[in-house]
Amino acid sequence: VEVSGSFTAWAPQALLREGGRWTWATPVASGTHRLLVRVDGGAWQVPLNLPGVTDDLGERTGMLVVP
Repeated sequence: VEVSGSFTAWAPQALLREGGRWTWATPVASGTHRLLVRVDGGAWQVPLNLPGVTDDLGERTGMLVVP
């Protein structure tokens, strides 16, 4: 599983499997961020647990708000 988003400059980052969860131990600044995930090199998609929004280019991304 990989994540790519505004907080990674849209560079894909691999998540690590820990038990039944996928994790990524990198600080993310407070604010609103856009992101996508992909599984096994498949299509990038909005994470199921985040709201999908349309970005300035008309593409759907997930929205993550970090307090």
